[in-house]
Amino acid sequence: MTLTQIICGLLKIKSNTIRKQIKDLGGFESMMQEIVECKVLQDRKLILSTLSEMCSDKQFAKDFANTLFLADILYEVFFSEQEFREDVISIALNVSKYMSINDVESCILPMISVHKFKNEVSFKLFRHILTRPLKLDWFKANQWIFRDLKRMLDDNNFTVNTLTTIFDIVNISNYCGDNKIAEFLRIGIWKSECREKLISLALSSEVNIMSFSQHILLNISFHMKNNKHIKCDFNEFEVYNFKLILNNIYAFPIFLLCNLSCTKNINILLDRQNVQTIENILLKESAASALSLHAADLLIHAYCYYNIPLTFEKLKVCKAAFNVLKHIQENEKSCFLNKMKHFVSKLDIGDIKELEEKVASVNRQSMILDRLQKNGIELTYPHEYVCPITQDIMNDPVVASDGHSYEREALVSFMKYGNGKSPLTRQKLTSTIIPNINLKKRIREHAEDICNLVEAKKNKC
Repeated sequence: MTLTQIICGLLKIKSNTIRKQIKDLGGFESMMQEIVECKVLQDRKLILSTLSEMCSDKQFAKDFANTLFLADILYEVFFSEQEFREDVISIALNVSKYMSINDVESCILPMISVHKFKNEVSFKLFRHILTRPLKLDWFKANQWIFRDLKRMLDDNNFTVNTLTTIFDIVNISNYCGDNKIAEFLRIGIWKSECREKLISLALSSEVNIMSFSQHILLNISFHMKNNKHIKCDFNEFEVYNFKLILNNIYAFPIFLLCNLSCTKNINILLDRQNVQTIENILLKESAASALSLHAADLLIHAYCYYNIPLTFEKLKVCKAAFNVLKHIQENEKSCFLNKMKHFVSKLDIGDIKELEEKVASVNRQSMILDRLQKNGIELTYPHEYVCPITQDIMNDPVVASDGHSYEREALVSFMKYGNGKSPLTRQKLTSTIIPNINLKKRIREHAEDICNLVEAKKNKC
């Protein structure tokens, strides 16, 4: 029995004590050296198959990853001995996570470039590598990735695993922090045949497949919505009956349409039936829901930029969109309001002065917040500006019969569905509600007052 056979036999006993002794005595280095120098094919095969089996143990893989010149030897064996490639890929799968990024880039990535997604093991290795801070150049040089991903999506045995991998790809910036890589991969998936397959899978009856596919499409389209060079073949959507009325599932199509609203051919999907469906959703949904926000934005976009008949009936939709407004993030209000203003002006119903004042107010508030941010000031509000019910800054403060101020919508809802007692004094509330105009004015001017004080002090210095 050779020394190689003895060491392999001892490792397979799976004793931590024996493993430690072999490691401390340089056994790992001896085995790797034997792989390179040994002329007995069976011994080399035995070592590689043993290591492939043992590296599936997390602790062993972690210890073995510290072996001198491990990455270089794996690289050499992979490219010189084709019959051992599967064992080398299997070992790399388990030890690469413990290797330095230099070893991964110089030795492991070239293996993936050659082996591609030949089997499940190499595919898993690619998934593990995604969590490392890789360079954009490697992805640019290996665009076969998108072709192989499509092939694996077509294989029912790998569809779910492939979707989870693409999910990791579109969220890669969470791992590597490089937005350029994330953008490149998202665009690559969208431009490849993967897009067509993902659209069909987004309508799957299997929940996991449907949810992963929808998330991926929404992620990609959201990050691409400001990219004017992205083209969209809407024939794909028509082929798969991609209609908003499909199975009464509205959220995903509306979110996706909203993300794609800057593309030239969006009107293919914004036909009369779909526009009417979106209008009904907006009128029925809670104003605070994300679905209402996207539906309102999409409708205003459609009314403004496409040949949708504009009638007085659209005012109901306009009113619903106004209700959505208070729930929009501060940095989105200006854009949304300007769309609203353009929409109302096209209706030709006369005076839009109130809306213009609202647009000007929001634009001014946005500019003030930008000025504060440039001065490194984080805006805070006095406690009296906070609604006792919502714990948010009030937009439309009113005084209740207990003498305290609340957000109008929150108070009305509280009085309707609550116990009828004041949240602060526990007194019985009456239906009397008085607008707190003075408080509303102070809240609106608070940011500007702080900004002026900061800039005045800065100028004095």
